[in-house]
Amino acid sequence: MDKEIKFSIIMPVYNAGPFLEDSIRSVFAQEEKDWELLAVDDGSTDSSGRILDRFAKEDPRIRVWHQENKGQFFARQKGIENAVGEYLLFLDSDDEFEKNCLQALTAVLEKQDYDMVLFTGTSMVDGKKAGVPIGKISDSREEPEMRWLRRQLISSDAYNSLCMKAFKRTLFQGDRTDYSCLAGRMYGEDKARLLYPVTKARRICYIPDSLYVYKRHEDSVISQSGISQAEDRLADGMFAFLRRYMEEWRMEDEESRKLLGLYYMRNYSNVYLGFRKKCHSTGDLRTLRRAFSKAGYNAAIGRPRYFWDLPGREKLKFIISRFHL
Repeated sequence: MDKEIKFSIIMPVYNAGPFLEDSIRSVFAQEEKDWELLAVDDGSTDSSGRILDRFAKEDPRIRVWHQENKGQFFARQKGIENAVGEYLLFLDSDDEFEKNCLQALTAVLEKQDYDMVLFTGTSMVDGKKAGVPIGKISDSREEPEMRWLRRQLISSDAYNSLCMKAFKRTLFQGDRTDYSCLAGRMYGEDKARLLYPVTKARRICYIPDSLYVYKRHEDSVISQSGISQAEDRLADGMFAFLRRYMEEWRMEDEESRKLLGLYYMRNYSNVYLGFRKKCHSTGDLRTLRRAFSKAGYNAAIGRPRYFWDLPGREKLKFIISRFHL
């Protein structure tokens, strides 16, 4: 396929059999038909590969690759490398697009030439909406400054998701970054993948439309967070990428360093306390302590002087996470 189309939708797939058909059908249901779906079967051991092959036989707009399990990051990379669309979208294999997703994005992109479009999503639990819209900035359309977005990325998880953004495909070209440290990782890879295109983007748009449906269920990656994954959830590799890109973005001032330090400390304590609740035996607790002892405390990020800038409750959480090990 060498004809450039409007949207390339990239879907990493790993053992998503029970949800995969609904996810793919949400693409077929789009009012905008100028798309291709690039699905990468990342070593699935269930029916996912067969489901993908069946859909690909039915519609030439669907292309499928089967590979050994390398993790979600590298499955997405395979899709990025083979995409021909003007814009890239990311769809997880257990989530769905709203029916008007591509049409709403087309309406924005036909009026202005944006490098990225940010939109919002809805979290669904047992078929019901849960919580506030994901990725919400405001109630109206805006054109955020790139420095604002970069500031958000070094200080919180609020805008990490690849799935609630449309990217010009050219933003990913020329990336020579070594991502090997993300092999087998399930956390922090979204943000790590965001940093290069965010560096190249010049003009971005935010629309308040909810165009993505994030479906939470027991089989999701987040729901499978066993004690052994605590080290992964600390996402030290992602923080290393952030430090590198802060230099490139010329955000090495004290305020930016403090934002990153506070972010690191909040992540550290939240991960520890979240996993501490999952400990049901002394063996679980030993596993958790080993993970945190191995990770240590990154003094280069969470400098002690930043501790006093944490809100009172977060100070307490950080103290507990540090001294209960």
